[in-house]
Amino acid sequence: MSAYRWCPLELAPENDFVGYSGDRMIGRVFLEPRPRFNGLWHWSSATGSDPGLEILRQGYAASAQLAIEAVQASYENAMGIDLAFVRTDESPIDHSDIISTP
Repeated sequence: MSAYRWCPLELAPENDFVGYSGDRMIGRVFLEPRPRFNGLWHWSSATGSDPGLEILRQGYAASAQLAIEAVQASYENAMGIDLAFVRTDESPIDHSDIISTP
């Protein structure tokens, strides 16, 4: 069971999602529409709430799942959450396909 929920946005429900921890928005992932990004998923992690939303990190990933994992890892790192207590599976996540930007 995940500590997070991901909700599709109405305008592009298959390609645009916002993630929450409880009522707090933690980030957004969407399929980058510009051709030069060739199907990459843009991700950004955030803390705070409107109007005090602060973008922590952002980047690109090869899939929606990798983008979601990048948002969650960035959020957990920023919030000081011990990943050993949050993850429910034993297998490590391969983040080699994630392209990150500060």
